[in-house]
Amino acid sequence: MGKILFPKYFPSCPTDGAEYVVEGQTNALRSGIEETMKLFWRPKKIKLSGSYFGFDDTTAQCNIPLTFEFIIQSPYGSEEEMICEPYRRWTIASQFNTYLPLGEFVWDSKPYTYDSQESLFTLNEIVLGLIDANNPEYTCACRCAVFLAQRYPEENYPEGQRYDWQTVNICGVFFNVATYVDPAREDIGYIVPTVEVTEWWSYGGTYNTSTGEPL
Repeated sequence: MGKILFPKYFPSCPTDGAEYVVEGQTNALRSGIEETMKLFWRPKKIKLSGSYFGFDDTTAQCNIPLTFEFIIQSPYGSEEEMICEPYRRWTIASQFNTYLPLGEFVWDSKPYTYDSQESLFTLNEIVLGLIDANNPEYTCACRCAVFLAQRYPEENYPEGQRYDWQTVNICGVFFNVATYVDPAREDIGYIVPTVEVTEWWSYGGTYNTSTGEPL
């Protein structure tokens, strides 16, 4: 199976993505062809997790847990399926203390170009709300969220939204991971997110499925 690890480009050819990067509204972290291919061919499960602290505010009914976890998984049953049916979207493997506020979870194989054929990005993104365990029917009591995306809002857009951005590396591709806390809550809490690949494709036993390293 190792021979199909890096076929030429992708199962779907990169297309122009200029319309998705709007000056004054959005930006995108970009990567080269080799790195962007790895994002499709190598990881089998990716975990966005972390801790959030200090949200103990009884007046806002906000006393949420200390940890959260959201794991997504490849929709394929084997490496062969990735070639034969390349247009599937990833699925949710499990989640803990999170919810999708507006269903913002898109992770698939389609790459886009920007400026040149060697400058690529994806529309892959996860937007999570964090659950208030003491008040599950009103999950946004604390109004805090975690974002993971290559395409992201530029500073001060939308107006009034404040994000704490940091860059993470997934298989050599840079993503922005951001946290948002309601300004009214900023003085009582903060979020520390992490991102990691938890399982990799083995390609006939040539790669360690826990680390992604060659065997």
